[in-house]
Amino acid sequence: MEAPPLSAHEAERLLAQAGDGGLDSELDPLVGGICALTRRLAGAELAMVSLVDTERQWFNSWASGRLGVQASDTPRPLAFCAQTILSRAPLIVPDTWKDGRFAADPLVTGAPGIRFYAGVPLIGRQGLVIGSLCAISRQVHGLSEEQVDSLEKLASVLVQLLESRGPSPPDAPNAAVSPAPDRLISRAALLQRLERACSPDPDPDPAAAAGPLAPLALLRCRLRDYERITATFGRVLAEACLAEASRRILAVIPATAVVAPFSEAEVLVLVPDPGRGATVQALGERILAEVSRLHRIGNLPLAMAMAVGVATAGEKDASATTLLADAGLALQMASRSAGSALRLVDARAKGTALASYRFETQFHSALHDRILDPAFQPIVDLATGWPLGLEALVRWEHQGQLLPPARFMPQAEDAGLTGAVDLLVAEKTLAALSQLAGAVAGLPMTISLNLSSSTLKDSVLRLRWLGMLKASTLPAGWSLQVELLEEAFQDTSEAFDQFLQHLTDSGVTIAIDDFGTGYSSLGRLIALPIQRVKLDRTFIARLDSGRPGPRKLLSRMVVMLEDLGLEITAEGVDSPLQKAWLLDHGIRSAQGYLFAPPLPCSEAIRYLKRAAAPLLRPDDPRRTASSPAGSSAPPSGS
Repeated sequence: MEAPPLSAHEAERLLAQAGDGGLDSELDPLVGGICALTRRLAGAELAMVSLVDTERQWFNSWASGRLGVQASDTPRPLAFCAQTILSRAPLIVPDTWKDGRFAADPLVTGAPGIRFYAGVPLIGRQGLVIGSLCAISRQVHGLSEEQVDSLEKLASVLVQLLESRGPSPPDAPNAAVSPAPDRLISRAALLQRLERACSPDPDPDPAAAAGPLAPLALLRCRLRDYERITATFGRVLAEACLAEASRRILAVIPATAVVAPFSEAEVLVLVPDPGRGATVQALGERILAEVSRLHRIGNLPLAMAMAVGVATAGEKDASATTLLADAGLALQMASRSAGSALRLVDARAKGTALASYRFETQFHSALHDRILDPAFQPIVDLATGWPLGLEALVRWEHQGQLLPPARFMPQAEDAGLTGAVDLLVAEKTLAALSQLAGAVAGLPMTISLNLSSSTLKDSVLRLRWLGMLKASTLPAGWSLQVELLEEAFQDTSEAFDQFLQHLTDSGVTIAIDDFGTGYSSLGRLIALPIQRVKLDRTFIARLDSGRPGPRKLLSRMVVMLEDLGLEITAEGVDSPLQKAWLLDHGIRSAQGYLFAPPLPCSEAIRYLKRAAAPLLRPDDPRRTASSPAGSSAPPSGS
């Protein structure tokens, strides 16, 4: 049998149910009396009050005749009442064998062998169904309209009794309390309150019109573990955690504040007259402390980390839209931190966000208009300075400045655009190779391209990249190298390994970029077709300090890589001292500002002509030698 679907308002329903105090409470003789009356009215063998939570149906009270009760609860997927709570109308099933929802239920096919069921939803003050009043028998049965009407009246009395028995808020302001029903409101109701609070009086007093709005705070609270809980345990459990988080928030906010669901995993808190900034900060910290306590559902412990963004109003021109946007910005800032975090938006943060948004929009346009270009940094023979190849590095000419990747690639990564940048730079680089090759007239050279994690993880981008290489023809004597960051090699999927193998089968050299700054596995270094390692510039820069520690570390890294049979290139070589140390330790290729910065294509061509001039004599052995910067074999299709 299929499990019953969830209510469209499951989180709110669970929270309302928690507030009535009936779940897991002691058996109530008054409720038992209502059950006995229900059984007689329905002419059934058993009547009970059923409350359905995230995983089970729990029986608050029951009255039975010939049909005995052996358990205090049943799993939710087997519960007839899990169907009843989906509607506000009674559910009458005269014969369960003829109803597809229940015919295969173990409670029908096995003990106790239910054939008749009548369930009346228990509708609380918030209009949410918290459970059901039900009657069952082992014989086919029916009810008259008068009997159904009487059962609905009994259900109404029962709801009033349950809600009146709910626990009262304790005196301690920070103690956990059951939420008052009128403080957990709908999304639409909270937004209406926010609009009213931010809207000027339609017939204002002229003197008051110039004054500020009444102060208020809006908090956007996101349960950070919602998606993980959903993926691991299912949406019902995640909704239950969100409901529990809402209950905990209501326990610590002022009595005048309200809470409402806003979107999946997120709730809004509206706090009138919150006080000064320090008071709002303290309120947010209380929410974090309360919500972040470990939550248990049965024997299952669940983490409840929360990100909270806070915006405050008190300005004449504040609006509901502005407050929602400001709180969203603060939430975005809080979400960048690990674990539970709180951020308050201010003028500086808004200015930074606006500038960042404009910059990101301009970058999108630059990528769309294909105005990002490769700059080429020479890779040289460390001893002679002769060019061995070039690394293509992306540059963006923005407002008269040539920006390096550090200025815009973080935004590209956040927007998921690094794969598109990879493809554009590769395309433009391959198109420029014929001009670059003309400057060195047949000398063996390597062109090196960078691949981001976005390209490596995306099967479509990987295929596009391989297709572009297959369609390209490298100039005679030129070879291709791709550089991957160390983190990429944590991917142990078969698709990743096959992609690298496709590259090497096409004659492409695989290099690890910025080696020493990531998390390489020696096992992966040996198992994968990696041929070259590029030592990160941070290790090279420390050579200038003269301290033995950095030099010993780098020396041992070099010995290890040589023992593994990997070729080595040093990045960021900027001083003669660094060059001398590297030569003494057997490093033969390098790049850095000591030799040349990244150059536009036209300048790279002039550089190659100058640097290669001594090598262009007809009898120079370099005309036929393989390039030390990588394999000389061209990719497939060359």
